[in-house]
Amino acid sequence: MSTVTPKRPYRHDIDGLRAVAVLSVLFFHLDLGFSGGYVGVDVFFVISGYLITGLILKAQSEDRFSLKQFWCRRIRRLVPAVTAMLLVVLLLGFIYLLPADLDKLGETAIAQLLLVSNVYFASSFDYFAGPAELRPLLHTWSLAVEEQFYLLFPLLLVFCRRFTKRKLAITFGLLAIASFVLSMWCLDKYPTAAFFILPTRAWELLLGALLVLVPVGMHSGNQQTTRHPFRNELISTLAAIALVITFFWYDQSTPFPGPTALLPCLATALLIYFNIRQPNHATAATGELVADRTAVGNLLSLKPLTYIGRISYSLYLWHWPIIVFLKYENGLQLSTRLTVIALATSFLAAAVSYHWIETPFRLGRILKTRRRLIIRTSLVSFLLLVISIIYSENGGLANRWPDDVQLLLKTTDNHVARQYSSGSYTAAKEDKLPSLGVKPSTTQPATFLLWGDSHAASIAETCNRLANKYGVSGYVATHARTIPILGVHRPRHFESIAWNNDVLDFLKRHQIKTVLLASRWAGNIEVHTSGLTSFLITDDPRAPRTPATAQQVLQRNLKTTVTKLEQMGVQVWVLQQVPLQTSNPIHTLVTAIKMGSTEVPRGVALSQHRERQKNVNRILGSIESENYHLLDPTDYFYDDSETANIGSIGERNVSYFRDSNHVTFAGSEAILRPLLDTMFQTMVPPKSRVNIAIEPAIDVR
Repeated sequence: MSTVTPKRPYRHDIDGLRAVAVLSVLFFHLDLGFSGGYVGVDVFFVISGYLITGLILKAQSEDRFSLKQFWCRRIRRLVPAVTAMLLVVLLLGFIYLLPADLDKLGETAIAQLLLVSNVYFASSFDYFAGPAELRPLLHTWSLAVEEQFYLLFPLLLVFCRRFTKRKLAITFGLLAIASFVLSMWCLDKYPTAAFFILPTRAWELLLGALLVLVPVGMHSGNQQTTRHPFRNELISTLAAIALVITFFWYDQSTPFPGPTALLPCLATALLIYFNIRQPNHATAATGELVADRTAVGNLLSLKPLTYIGRISYSLYLWHWPIIVFLKYENGLQLSTRLTVIALATSFLAAAVSYHWIETPFRLGRILKTRRRLIIRTSLVSFLLLVISIIYSENGGLANRWPDDVQLLLKTTDNHVARQYSSGSYTAAKEDKLPSLGVKPSTTQPATFLLWGDSHAASIAETCNRLANKYGVSGYVATHARTIPILGVHRPRHFESIAWNNDVLDFLKRHQIKTVLLASRWAGNIEVHTSGLTSFLITDDPRAPRTPATAQQVLQRNLKTTVTKLEQMGVQVWVLQQVPLQTSNPIHTLVTAIKMGSTEVPRGVALSQHRERQKNVNRILGSIESENYHLLDPTDYFYDDSETANIGSIGERNVSYFRDSNHVTFAGSEAILRPLLDTMFQTMVPPKSRVNIAIEPAIDVR
């Protein structure tokens, strides 16, 4: 390098900024009013970019930079604490998690150990995987982003080691701009990837890197030119206000990252930059930079904040699994007592981790030599990898549960629904849809079509049995994540439009006169609990994607769909959504069995269910036509009770849900069959109808 990088002493204010970042994330995850607290992760990214770049450039300027040494220091800094956390999470997972959840934990742990958990979540994150609040290692995505940055960024600096500061700044700037543009493009096309992957987040780290290269003043003999203190105070104050505003102004519906991430990232960069002054006469000889604390800098340098900043890495690692396991055992809404326990336990675990794991390893008091460090960490990581693979490859080890619990778990298997998947998106076009009921023939053509997403597949076998009972034939056209409405799609799922058009053509070809539409309707017009908007439907890729616009899309395209079906002489039936549970119903039933409870647990409150379905039920109920009929399962799930029926325990251990929103075959038979029977009775002459009340019990195992 042609210029000497000044020394950067310990910055108390940066530790305070770390504390603000981790506290905002913690309070966000505990629902303590910080609706935009997730931007704390972006604050961490900017700080990391600034500190790592300063560290490497300083070492390069003194001709002592080594990639091996750098990566070993990162291993000492990051790996011991995350390994301890991972070990505890895998152990708690074995004790508490249901097979499906332990299976997913194993997959996530494998991804984390391979430093690609962000890529894993970018490719697998959807509402079918269950609530994000119950994924113990979800927070490791940001750690993976930083780890990938630490692997690649030093290589870039080695390649550019002979660049001047100007050329290096141009290089960083161009890369940051490219990353930011990619982030904006992905936010519309691939919103989940935009949130998780390094290429769309790199600009935040590079923004911190650029701060190292920005001049902070100039010397002229014994004279010193520096920024005016008033300006430093003003800009620092405004930056702090802007950062705090994002904590409360942003929420889970805010499109993120992209342009909205600029405000917290720029605010962080300004707080870092405008709390540094140029070397004074006492430090000019050494080139040391001295922190020029503004009022905000002094506030950030308070001892309680700087201590939280020092333990922020461990606090970030431990707080999320603690919250997840508390929610897993007690429901998604933690009580005040459990929130206090989560806070206290998180800080205690962080302090223990920092003082007994982080610090000894970082200072080289444990595994002093590089060789020992690499060998021991590799062995432990390999052991954790083997455990994770065992979890994942053995279906979450269902046999670790008692026989009565395993009996219930068998009723949650999804194999019955999977056999009715339509497979390829060309299945309707190629007349390869699965059939229901008696086999269609030239003398008895198909009577009905079940059309929808995975919620339609969940009731397909019940429809098959009812069709056999009444001697009618039909087909099932299902695709996960695909609402059965013409002209709409989710981002990136343009094939949905062609699929639904092909299903409509299939109806015409086979002259089918009864259609049952089933879907997770509200999931297409409401923001997901994760805050991601990639589930909202649209009929115009250029239009803004909000719940309000998605509701308008459903309103007009439902009317179009029903009109086209009516023009074909089709009777349209719509199955409204089953109650979305606030906690895992399987876990609730398993807990009751383990505790020897004689009282069958219940699910979500009726008032909450009605509130959640208010918008979609208004839209579904807006169609006025003699050929349009709604099937509302609410009364069947609540049977004069204020809480939902989710299963039975005792003589028969059965779950009516396989997750928070899909019914099992047992649930479909026990709850929805009488409701669906009303539709099937309209397909046959009155003399052929059967009284469902006198039918023999049906085995649902």
